[in-house]
Amino acid sequence: MTDVEKVVLPDGLRLVPSDEGLALVGDEKRYGNPLSVDFVSGKAAHRRRFGGGRGQLIAKACGLARA
Repeated sequence: MTDVEKVVLPDGLRLVPSDEGLALVGDEKRYGNPLSVDFVSGKAAHRRRFGGGRGQLIAKACGLARA
């Protein structure tokens, strides 16, 4: 993933590599625990492999909802 350096994050947040992939990390008092999202296993993998349609919540969140 070579484009990570181009990502602009708010002050105090950074992307760091972890065993699970990338994690969004900031001051624990302000932001809580690091955040990492897995889009390649579980339900997300099933959607990626077999689709789920534009009516799925993940599609709506990405702006792909029906017009």
